[in-house]
Amino acid sequence: MEQEQTHEIASFLARHAPFEGLAEQELEAIAATVARRLYAAGEVALVEDGPPAEAFYVIHDGSMELVHEDEVIDILEPGGASGTRRS
Repeated sequence: MEQEQTHEIASFLARHAPFEGLAEQELEAIAATVARRLYAAGEVALVEDGPPAEAFYVIHDGSMELVHEDEVIDILEPGGASGTRRS
């Protein structure tokens, strides 16, 4: 990933939980591991009771509905996060 992109991602993450308060060096290291994914409107990214998430998703643009039993229980907007943090 380009240095400029890594810095932009680190700056974005620094404004949102659980990343705010991390040192710049830590943010840059995390940002360097980011894989951007694009989803079309209505496309499913995570499935409740499906296979475990393989990543920690952070919304950069747009929004994501969290649905339980066909009911929207939350809407994640930029900075919102869902998934699994790798140890």
